This record gives sequence, C-alpha cells and structure tokens, in this order.
Amino acid sequence: MTRKLIEPFTKDELSGIHQASLEIMERAGVWYEREMALKILEKAGAEVDYKTKIAKLPEYLVKDALQKIPGKFRLAGRERKHDFVVGDDKSYWGMMGGPLIVDLETGKVRETTKKDVAEWARFADVLDDVWFITPPMARDVNPMVSAEHEFEAMVNNSSKFLEQNLYSGTGARNVFEMASVVQGGEEELIKNPLIFGAGCAVSPLQHCAIALDVWFELASKGLPCLVATEAIIGATGPVTMAGSLAVANADVLSGITLLELIKPGIPVAYSIGLSHVMDMKKAEALCGCPERVFAIAANAQLGRFYGIPTWVGVATDSKLPDAQAGYEMALSALYTTMTGNHMVMGIGSSLASRGISYEEALIDWEIMRMVSRIAQGIEVNEETLSVDLICKTGPGGSFIATEHTLKHYKKEIQDAVITDRSSVWIWEKEGKKDMAQRAREMAQNILREHQPTPLPKDVQTKLSEIVKRAEKDALKMSS
Repeated sequence: MTRKLIEPFTKDELSGIHQASLEIMERAGVWYEREMALKILEKAGAEVDYKTKIAKLPEYLVKDALQKIPGKFRLAGRERKHDFVVGDDKSYWGMMGGPLIVDLETGKVRETTKKDVAEWARFADVLDDVWFITPPMARDVNPMVSAEHEFEAMVNNSSKFLEQNLYSGTGARNVFEMASVVQGGEEELIKNPLIFGAGCAVSPLQHCAIALDVWFELASKGLPCLVATEAIIGATGPVTMAGSLAVANADVLSGITLLELIKPGIPVAYSIGLSHVMDMKKAEALCGCPERVFAIAANAQLGRFYGIPTWVGVATDSKLPDAQAGYEMALSALYTTMTGNHMVMGIGSSLASRGISYEEALIDWEIMRMVSRIAQGIEVNEETLSVDLICKTGPGGSFIATEHTLKHYKKEIQDAVITDRSSVWIWEKEGKKDMAQRAREMAQNILREHQPTPLPKDVQTKLSEIVKRAEKDALKMSS
C-alpha cells in the first residue's frame, strides 16, 4: 500500500521558497571555483564575472535544467538483489561514515583506518534493508588516494551500493575505473551504477573545485549525481528557517543547473537535508534538534515539487548510544520516512555526527525497521478483517492457534532483533543487559562470523594494481 505522507509546507510556501531561491541566484549569483563551470554557464545564458568567479543564473536557465531531470533512477550493487530505484515509494536507508570511531573492543574514540572501512562494509553487508554504505575515512593512508583505498576495502567486503566519498577529480576517475572493473566494463557500470558523483555545496552559494571536478568526471560519463548542501541555520544561512531554506535550495539548484548543462538528462538526487542548526550558546552545529526536521521535511517536499529524487542525512548530537541518541534518531527517522525522502544516510552516526559506532548502528537499524513498519501501514480487506473467523471463534475464543494466525503473523507483527521484549524474570536471568550491551555482542558476532561474497581473484588483483598506480602518481605529484 502507498504510504500517507506528512506535508507540513503548503504549496504556496514551497512556491515562495522556490521563487526566493530563483531571485537569489539571479541577483546575488553563485560562486563557482572552476573556470570551466563559468564558461559552460555563460554559454547557456548566465551573466559571468570571471574576476569574482560569480555567475548570475537567469530564471529560465534553472527551470530548463529542472525539466530535464528523470523522476527516478536506479542504483546497483555488485549483486542484482541489492539494486534499488531512487524515487519510488520507499525510503532506502544507508550507513553513516566519518573520521572517528568508537572502538568496538575498547570503547575508546580513535581515528578510522582502512581496516575499519573493510569491517564497516562487512558489518553492513549482513543487515537487511540497509541499501547503501558510506565509508569511514581511511585516515592511515595517503589522503591523496584515500578514495581509492576506501573503495577497495568496501567493495571487497560488501555487495551493496557504495556511496564512496570522492575528494578530487583524479580520485573520481580512479574509482570510476575500479567500479568499471567490478561491474564488467564502463557500459555495464553506467547500466548498473555501483557509485555516484556526490558533491556538496559550500553554503552560502559556493561550489568548490572538489565537487565540480567530481561532477565533471562522473556526470560527463553518465553516472547519477548527488547535489547536496550543508547550510548551518543561523551561521551560513539566515537564522530564520525560511531564509535558510531559500539559500540551501539555491545552493542545490545552482549545482543541478550546471550538471544538466554538462550532461542533459543526467539523473540527479536533491539534498538540502544535510542542513544543521547553530546552537548560539554552545557554538555547535546541531543535527538532532527539533528545528532540523523542517529541513528534512522541506527536502522531501521540494524534491516532489521539482520531481527530483531526494537524499537526506540524519544524525544525533549525542556522543554515546544513550537515551538522547535514541529519541533524536527516532524522531528524525520517523519524520524523514513519513515526509517521503528517498535515500537516507545515518545508520551508525555517533560522536555528535563526527564519527560512527557499531552499537549505535544496530540501535539505529532497529529504529529504522520500526519506522519502516509504521510507514508500511496495514491492509484493510476481506481477508484481514477476518469477519468469518471472528464469528466462528465467537465470544471468549482464542485466535492464537488458528491457520489464519499462522498465515499472517509474520507480516502483521514485526519481530525484534535487539529490542528486549522478554519478561523481567528472563531479563534478570540473562544478565540484565541493556540495549548497548546487546548491540555490542551482536556486532562482535557479525564481524566474527559473516563472510561476504568474494570478488573474483582477477578483479581483486586489478583493483590492487589501480590503487598502487594511484599511490605512485600521488607521490610524483607531491615531489
């Protein structure tokens, strides 16, 4: 059944945000660090100042770009069972990445390594309804080739779609080559995109060289792209929510406009859903506060307004898998799903969104499963209303042993994985474990036991060769 969506913004309010964004792009303009981007925009009709690197985008140029974007696109794993369509009637959840990790064995916070990338991917590989993986950062390798190392570690340990962080045009080119090897060639990679070109604007109204280089490399080849922004409400955007939404929307639309000029009809995901809120007392950018849900809702509604698939990130301001992390993630997850966002990154976010935690990941996964069940709703038809069964059973009867119960209970009642539903006596007998303890033990078991589908040996060898070549090239560039 089709989920019923929450829509806090009216059509007039969405139109107001849209018109404000158009005016901002035409009056203030947008900064593009690469001259190539400015030339493309100028040729299409934008007013360009090459000295300031600012392009002023006319309304017609933005509207023309929006008309070219497909309403859906497919992303793929290296096994077809992991493929999914972004833009259909479902929210697809994925793993969070980051530069820090809460060590599963010691509980201490440390920087992430290439080994962590591999283990995070292997851990995520076993979780049902986790559709994509954002890697931790491989902080123990040359940063000029970290994308290549991260992709190698992930693709050897999971068959799912890989939301690889790309830090340069060269890295994007190398990872594209690696993904082509995995999928069986460039044409097969375009048909079955194992990666996409993710770029984030620097709010307000800036597109830096890194994002532009990634888009030039991957959009030109026909891979789907993501245009995101991480506006901070009250800092890099106005403190009024509407004003920040207008700026963030302009950030994204200006990126989309360029992409559709690079490759008309290129699939794009829309995201103002990374926006944070400035805490004026703590001077911290918040991601778990109630105000942020408006950005989450606006992300979904503006995506539908434009007919573009959406991507959003959810996280918590807590540093531990505690009650705060639970309620912040639950509220964000529920609102994200019930407003109709398509791709949702966030499972495992910890340390105030600066890192990851295995315990938090399993708790988030359980929350995600519950939210997905709520979004699924219930079926009301002759079979589920069960009138004949009720009348046959009669007053005071029991339904537990009926064939009808056996037929339907797994679909109607979701089973718990780490949520404790036992009696207090059984809970005491089993050691009075809290959820974090249960999650830790389950994570340890997964990492101890799960073995992903291996890549063919020749593919593994080719990937290793590309990484080694990238290492040599990086050394030449830095010498």
